Amino acid sequence: MTTAEVVTPGALGLKVGDPVEVRSAEEIRATLDQHGELDGLPFMPEMLALCGRRLTVHKVAHKLCDYIGRTGLRRMDDAVHLTASALRRVVPRRL
Repeated sequence: MTTAEVVTPGALGLKVGDPVEVRSAEEIRATLDQHGELDGLPFMPEMLALCGRRLTVHKVAHKLCDYIGRTGLRRMDDAVHLTASALRRVVPRRL
């Protein structure tokens, strides 16, 4: 897949336990808007440590609660939480 290709929502069909490979930083940047977001979700600097890594789907995210803009619940397509143990080794926890 090239960075210009777009995946149809719901097409990935990811489920718990599926292995995934996080795209490279360059591939991810190519999908972000002028605010560094994709579909209103920010790509945060601490996520760079995960680029190019192979991780496992921990949970599937079906909805998101917007506490900042207070827009309420939002349905999500093809959004997942990745294996927490892998994330703890790479991304420092902030309290």
